[in-house]
Order: sequence, then C-alpha cells, then structure tokens
Amino acid sequence: MLPTRLNIRELIREGWAHLEKNGVPNARKNAEWMLASALGCSTLELYVDSQRIPDVGEVERYQNYLKRRASREPLQYITGDTAFMALPFKVRAGVFIPRPDTEVLVEKIEKKIIGHAAHLRILDLCCGTGAIAVSLAARLRDTEVIGVDSSEAAVQLAIENASLNNVSHCVRILRADAREFLGSGSEAFHVVVCNPPYVPTGDISQLAPEIRNHEPVGALDGGADGTDLYRMIIPLLPGRIGPGGYAAFEIGPPQRETVETLLEGAGFVEIESHWDYGGRDRVVIGQRPH
Repeated sequence: MLPTRLNIRELIREGWAHLEKNGVPNARKNAEWMLASALGCSTLELYVDSQRIPDVGEVERYQNYLKRRASREPLQYITGDTAFMALPFKVRAGVFIPRPDTEVLVEKIEKKIIGHAAHLRILDLCCGTGAIAVSLAARLRDTEVIGVDSSEAAVQLAIENASLNNVSHCVRILRADAREFLGSGSEAFHVVVCNPPYVPTGDISQLAPEIRNHEPVGALDGGADGTDLYRMIIPLLPGRIGPGGYAAFEIGPPQRETVETLLEGAGFVEIESHWDYGGRDRVVIGQRPH
C-alpha cells in the first residue's frame, strides 16, 4: 500500500521505487505513464501539477496499476492504449501489442507506393490491432485497405481502432485465416503487407516475461525456425498481387535469407531488406514483375 496523502511527485517516486524493486525496466517512465493514466492527464501535466494530492479513487487505481506492472503485465494492457506512427491505438489483453520496429514496415512500403496509383488497394494479413492497416489508410489518400486476422478479439479491436482514427470508410476488417483468404479469392491488390508470428518455438521461453506470459502465443510462434507462415503465404501471393505490386513482410533477423529466397522462388524481383531502428534486419520487400 502507498503511504496516505502523497502528492503527485511523491507518488511517482514511490511507484518508481516499487517497480524498480520488482525488476521492471524503465521503472520511472512506467510509473509516470501509469499515474498519468490513473489521473486522466498527460505526463507533462504531472509535473505542472506536481504538488496536487490525488483523491482516494485515483490513488487506488494507480496502486492497482503498480501491482499489475510489478507482476510484469505489459504496460499497454494496463493503460489500454499505445501509440503507433504517432496515432492512438486501443490495446487489450489477447491481442499482440504493436511495436515501434513495425513502423519501419509502414514507412518503407509507403515510400514504395506513394503516387504509384490513383486508387491503392492494400491487404494487411495478420492485422492484429490494425496498426499497419489503419496507419497506411491514414497516411495515403484514395486508399482501400482490408485487414485480415484469425482472432475475433483482434478483429473487433482493429475495427475500433479504424473508427478511433477516422478511417472506417476505407478500412475493412475481416476474420479469416491468412492462407485460406489468399487461396479463396481472385481479387488483386497493389500491396500485401504482413507481420506474421516469426519467433522460433524454442525461443519463446527466453522472451521477456511481459511477452511470454501475457501476449497471445499464436501471434508469436512461427514454428521451429520461425518461418511457417511465410512458407504458407508467399507461394499464394502471385495470384493476389497485380503486376508491379509489392509484398512486404516484417521479419526477425534469422528469417531474412529464407524470406528473400521464398519471394525469389515465387517470381518476385527487386527484393530488398531493411533494418529497424536498432540496426537489425526487420523488413523484406519484393515486387511483382510488370
């Protein structure tokens, strides 16, 4: 329990110490974000109003957040939100949390396609929260985006995020298996993007407790070498991407050569890979011949 009648600055200090004691990374920032969420304000406002003593309900909410975070529940599940490409996204337990590294995928494919067509049609497979689909729709004019995910929880959350970011008119979210969706239609897209599960099964136990104990294993487990879904999806792409269109994948560093080889085997050209902000292989893009 927190001591009674603490002001905001003192609550940050107490929360920071508690999280640090429990091995939580970035303990001070986490305490600030959770207190701001509990008080319904920004982190900047915490310091502007640092001498205010929050009411009992606000402190109890903050204490609950601290308890959950000390157990290594992800911060985003606790606050219920995150940012991606400077846009707000709702987040809930059971759906994979968007990562900043995935922003590289959005940036690279946007650079490839911007100005290439009057009406772009984009397919986002394994769409999760809708981060990629919604971000592309928000950043590109005259664009139609279809997001596909096999999880009902993800589909509902992606629909909410499309509405939150005012792109519901051009984003459609469907519940479907990625392989079945590709194999059951003939509709052509300018771009297919995908951030599939790519963690090798044997590596999951080594992930941070926030990930291995809380995020959905179906969004992580990519099979023995992390390439199961790439092997299922890529051979089907030539039938769903028009001439000159692109396939763009997020990868883990160990998957780069395999994904490049699979794209080449499926007839894609101009295959290139890109690093994330930490200098690790993170994106592979291939183009269908004109």
